[in-house]
Amino acid sequence: MVDGQGIAGTNAFFDRPDVSQALGSTNAAGWRISFPASKLAPGDHMVSILVHPWQGGEPRLIMERKFTLAPPPTSEQRAVQALAERQQAPGYWLTDFTSGTAFEQTRQELNTYLNAVMVDVLSPVANEAGVPDMLMRARRYLTDQIEPGGLVRYHGRPDAPTIGTLGCAITPDADDTALVWRVAPSTDRTLLAPALATLAQYRRADGLYRTWLAPTERYQCLDPGRDPNPADLGIQMHVFMLLAKEDPPAAKALCEAMTRKAADGDVWVYYADAPPLLILRLAELRKAGCPLQLPSSRLRTTVPGQQIWIRAIQLLQLTEDGAATADTHHEATELLDKIAADDFSLLRSTPPLFYHNDLTASVRRFYWSQELGYALWLRLDFENRSRQTKAGCRSDSLQQRCGEK
Repeated sequence: MVDGQGIAGTNAFFDRPDVSQALGSTNAAGWRISFPASKLAPGDHMVSILVHPWQGGEPRLIMERKFTLAPPPTSEQRAVQALAERQQAPGYWLTDFTSGTAFEQTRQELNTYLNAVMVDVLSPVANEAGVPDMLMRARRYLTDQIEPGGLVRYHGRPDAPTIGTLGCAITPDADDTALVWRVAPSTDRTLLAPALATLAQYRRADGLYRTWLAPTERYQCLDPGRDPNPADLGIQMHVFMLLAKEDPPAAKALCEAMTRKAADGDVWVYYADAPPLLILRLAELRKAGCPLQLPSSRLRTTVPGQQIWIRAIQLLQLTEDGAATADTHHEATELLDKIAADDFSLLRSTPPLFYHNDLTASVRRFYWSQELGYALWLRLDFENRSRQTKAGCRSDSLQQRCGEK
């Protein structure tokens, strides 16, 4: 019995050698009972053990014990715990990749890109989520990847112990160089000037920046596609965000170039089938003074299971822009609950697909991240609850903007 209520019982017994030796009896004396703790409320409980001396006999109390059931972890705590468990000792998270658009037969690699994105996504809610130490370790790892010339490689420094197992000595690139200098810059600012100068060398006549920061004859560990050094739109966004801080005139010129080219197919290299991050970046570009618009057809996905992540980012944008209604907040809450259900089973089976390689290359790779899923979930969760509370959303007027009368 638990708290005076019958909850489980047994009439199956097994041998207990210690009891047989102590009592000199060969009768089976062992028994075992289990009951689902999920049916009990958190707090103090009393378990009572009663026995029937014979079939149908009067039950007799032989033992009582008190125990305390701790409350189950909240979804927020489970998400933070998952991130902590998956962060490696040097401070980085690994990325899963597949050969197709299904999250199966996955392999893992280490890249600077995911880790910079994780810092970006989590920083606005770091204190509320309790992850500043995680981000500090990730930033330290990223800063250490800046090389003497100021450039950064996708798989990190070529002399890293992970080269050969979780990556290769790849050519430096504009994307990771721009990301790391913005989210985890070196204290040695003399390294930034040559990095910006190298970026400028790979600026095309149309104003966009190429991916790889080396001539083709010096490429390392690359499988180029039709264009051996493309100017991808997502990379332009990351370069713009660095230039907005370090070289505003160059940032303005790049914004104008992106606006002219956004609809052209040749700039959709690494995100053609994975738009979630680009949708997230649009709001950040607007805040930095570049109101870029993308074709609506590019903001959709045909990859199964990815629409929920696109919607999560759209709801996050509405919330952070102050454009959310009570109805929007309600939708966000339902979406968060759906992702978190059954210990985040949806996230673990279908995490965000956040980029892919050049699909015209000889081998196709699609990159996924459960860690990014947890980070996006935490960001939307904290922003949704915070804005809802501050704005005074009313459930009796779902279409009204929060805070309106």
